[in-house]
Amino acid sequence: MIDSTAHFILIAFVVVLVVVVGGSGVEAVTNLIILATPLPPPPPLSILTKTITKSVAVEDLYNTTLAFISLLNSTPARAIENGLGDWMTLEPPALGLTGWGFAHISFLSASVLGEAVGDTESAAAAADSAAAAAAMLNSLFLSSEPTSSALGLYSCLPSLGCKSSSPFNGTQCGQAMPLYLGIVPPAARSGALSYLVASVEAARGHLSVGSFGIKWLLRALGDGGRPDLAYGIMAAQDYPSFGYMMSSAANGVENATTAWESWGFSDSTFSHNHPMFTSGSTYFFQSLAGIRLEDSARGADKFLLTPQPPPSHLLEAVNASWSTVAGDVGSSWVWINSSCLSLHFSLPPNVKATVTLPNSKQVFSLGSGEYDFLDPAQGQQQ
Repeated sequence: MIDSTAHFILIAFVVVLVVVVGGSGVEAVTNLIILATPLPPPPPLSILTKTITKSVAVEDLYNTTLAFISLLNSTPARAIENGLGDWMTLEPPALGLTGWGFAHISFLSASVLGEAVGDTESAAAAADSAAAAAAMLNSLFLSSEPTSSALGLYSCLPSLGCKSSSPFNGTQCGQAMPLYLGIVPPAARSGALSYLVASVEAARGHLSVGSFGIKWLLRALGDGGRPDLAYGIMAAQDYPSFGYMMSSAANGVENATTAWESWGFSDSTFSHNHPMFTSGSTYFFQSLAGIRLEDSARGADKFLLTPQPPPSHLLEAVNASWSTVAGDVGSSWVWINSSCLSLHFSLPPNVKATVTLPNSKQVFSLGSGEYDFLDPAQGQQQ
């Protein structure tokens, strides 16, 4: 799967990833530019406000944003709880949950844009609406009784009184979206992650999500301490996976060089060159390499460097660079042995980063320059 020659398009960034696949010793280079990926975790700041130094583009879009928020505020709940949801999913679509989740994201984005242009009143109102949407999602679909064995389970079952037209129960999307958005109440987070892990394991380590859920799934697993499962999903070679698309031996049809519109092959309905699931490609950079823009970044001046290496027998090394308006941000790591990592980070002029080492969880604040770390179980700066 890493050998893909597929090229995608990302607004504002060109990124290069070099991966050494464990066991094979073969280096593969993939140039990835990803189009219109979902917003980052809360607060999900607009990509514009994080990467540009001037607000002209934000101001040009703000009136349109206000018009959409006005429409959303006047939309009845039954309409919010409908739609396409996690499109092209292989599991029951959690339409009600994704509807309120998308509303939460939209309100939060409007709040951030409002702050960026100085409209603090509208920003505060949108933030309140975002919190209300998150509360509605949890009240409708989360099992939050502290003494219940179902604590952290997101579901909608008619037998339990749920009236949504789209029943679901502990699906990958249903568990991953709230975890990704950071709206799961603290007492229920461990349970929510456990149900997500159980869903992946029930699918033999494969995904069952659609075009939106793939990013939420990978980030929720990685941030939840299961980088092994996240990497396994992306490295899978059988159905459903990117590897399945790329291997005629697996799919019986073609060696795809572009992503399909559906997880399975279609000779009449769905495209074979479609950015349906490619937001999952951000996993390589945001999770494996751990390069993420900090929420307060402006002009790409602040980063979080939080690599999430899977075990050494799955993946031996990663070398990534992210080209931004400020310059190239680099992150690389290699397993020296099964319990010790060697890491290297590079930051361009006028850029700062907070580094969290994967093994020891030590945190460092870095300025521009080149940095090397050894990270055994207890952590040791080199």
